[in-house]
Amino acid sequence: MYVFLLLPLLSKVKSRILKGVIFGMAAFVFAQIAMMVMGAMFGNMPSPEGSMVLMMIGSIMGHIIYGIVVALFVKK
Repeated sequence: MYVFLLLPLLSKVKSRILKGVIFGMAAFVFAQIAMMVMGAMFGNMPSPEGSMVLMMIGSIMGHIIYGIVVALFVKK
């Protein structure tokens, strides 16, 4: 998805790390939308235990780190 969809759109961005952050944020948004759709299709998903804010922060950090790693491994 990064190479075929996002990389051509980010041709003006020079920093590979910034490209990775943008990809990580896009992946996070896509994952949240997918979870809402699955919740609507299959009924109420079990609610996680603990703070939802901390889980969201952890999830977004994980997606951003993943995006940076992907961007650093991809060559032009």
